[in-house]
Amino acid sequence: MQALVAPLVPEFNAGILSSSFVVKLDNTLTIAQLKATGNYHVVNRNINDEKFPVPKYTETERSVECVIMGFPFYVEEKRVNWEMGKNGCRLGNIQELMTASEQYPDMELPLVAMGSVWENSNDTSGNIHLTSYVPYLWKNILSKKGLSVNWLRGGWGPKFKFLGVKI
Repeated sequence: MQALVAPLVPEFNAGILSSSFVVKLDNTLTIAQLKATGNYHVVNRNINDEKFPVPKYTETERSVECVIMGFPFYVEEKRVNWEMGKNGCRLGNIQELMTASEQYPDMELPLVAMGSVWENSNDTSGNIHLTSYVPYLWKNILSKKGLSVNWLRGGWGPKFKFLGVKI
């Protein structure tokens, strides 16, 4: 299987895209099942079927053409979404992220799936505050893979890459 430590090629304006790669999805699998087969060293307890449900599709299997977009500067989620759309892509979701990491274990991390968002309501002193979280993959210094969540809003540094799917 080809390694996805793909050189980022500046094919588009501000966002830098990798070459595309195909991910074959099994739509019958739940997040719990994807976690069990994903060879993760650490998984955040909030990565579950309730908070990040797998999208429902009529077919049991499908293939998607994915890209990885990076930015050489600090970027906010609106800019990532805009750049993906401008380049004929949508934001990748958690199912696509987890499956891609299984099929391409050498892909460049950290990699974020902004197409899956968990809205957490925190009640503090009678005020409800919504905080949005997205899943992302990372590797530690021992190259052990982890799956966690991070705040959607507030910005992302240049080390983060974003999963996109061609539409």
